[in-house]
Amino acid sequence: MLSQIREIAGIDGSTLQNWTKRGWVANAKLKKYSMEQLARILIINMLRDCMQLDRIVFVLRYLNGDEKDGQEARIVSESELYDYLCLLIEHLAQESVSEQTLHSLIDSVLADYREPFGGAKLRLCRALEIFIIAYAASSMKKQADALYVSLISR
Repeated sequence: MLSQIREIAGIDGSTLQNWTKRGWVANAKLKKYSMEQLARILIINMLRDCMQLDRIVFVLRYLNGDEKDGQEARIVSESELYDYLCLLIEHLAQESVSEQTLHSLIDSVLADYREPFGGAKLRLCRALEIFIIAYAASSMKKQADALYVSLISR
């Protein structure tokens, strides 16, 4: 339900309506959102401070096409994608980030992934790398902002 989505994701109804109007999130069916819709909302919300919304949606479409493309065009469900992102963020919080570390972690997280068609895993790796680097950059910016605030408040 919309109220639960707002509570879980921490976004207001007008933002969700805007995303729906733009086609970034599918319409609720009988005022209820599916697990896949929730995952998509959480992914967009997680990344919107560090990536332009249209870029986030472009990468999601790069992975899974449009709603009208059907399930066979999907590389990964959005709930699985959200799980992968969370696993990577958890691992990266414990390690310093380098390109090699990131590639190794992505390979590790995707160890059980089965491609629905050739090249799907490569596309998924690229998308995860984009999202994780943007997320890490956002986290570092927040740290820099906090340091700045502590500096000027002395």
